[in-house]
Amino acid sequence: MFDVQVSRDDGLLLSRASLGLPDLPSHGFTLSHTLARIDRAVRTSGTPDVVDLAEILAPAARTPDLLDGIALTPSSERYTRHLLHQGIGYSVLALVWMPGQVSPVHAHRTWCVLAVQQGCLTETLFRREAGRITADPARPLRSGDVSHSQATMTEAHQVANLSTEMAVSIHIYGAPFERLGQDVNHIWTS
Repeated sequence: MFDVQVSRDDGLLLSRASLGLPDLPSHGFTLSHTLARIDRAVRTSGTPDVVDLAEILAPAARTPDLLDGIALTPSSERYTRHLLHQGIGYSVLALVWMPGQVSPVHAHRTWCVLAVQQGCLTETLFRREAGRITADPARPLRSGDVSHSQATMTEAHQVANLSTEMAVSIHIYGAPFERLGQDVNHIWTS
């Protein structure tokens, strides 16, 4: 199931702002420190707990200068992927979204975690039940908001930049970079 930031006892994650909580300080997070923590979490188990990874990624994503010095070239045609790190069996990417860019509706063949680092994205969740697809209301994801999923083919999502500004998100996928096309997204056509 795709969930969003701040843990509750039932495992659902909600944004701190939606709960009326203040933002956590984001100082002290560097990309190298964050990648090292992600690597430890993934190496500890073959299939890491996506909630643990979300808790690592959320505060780092709120750090405005986290990706400074990295060329995050956008494209006017579609969102772009930039490899930040690759470990054994996983990869960490920054995705750059120009206004109006939208992913296809897709499920994941592997676990994944995403956090918005800059701007605002909109996520819509979909479920396939008894041959029918239903959609939840779209929800905004802002800096530090996280969404995650274990591998599932009955639930999907679509991510879009519906704002007027560029957005950047950080994604951790349970697949090597060169296998993202085969091992990550399963596009829903209907």
